[in-house]
Amino acid sequence: MEEVIWRIVTFIVFGTWLVFVPRHMEFILVKYQSFLYKYIPLAQLVFKTEKEAAIPIFNERAIRAIGFAHYLGAVVVATKHQW
Repeated sequence: MEEVIWRIVTFIVFGTWLVFVPRHMEFILVKYQSFLYKYIPLAQLVFKTEKEAAIPIFNERAIRAIGFAHYLGAVVVATKHQW
């Protein structure tokens, strides 16, 4: 029961973060992609230049959609659990 509540709360908190502040996730994606390009040779197959790695793979709209999917995940977890 406690684990289910924590899972629902986590879905709601991270979904809210993604829906209302998607620029934070864009910033994190840019930093992660730049790190991959610089230090992992396999990532150079995906990102041809460092400038290309500085463009986030998801735009604001897609990040918000992921946030709404988190809300849906919270609803699914809540309905699957026997209260």
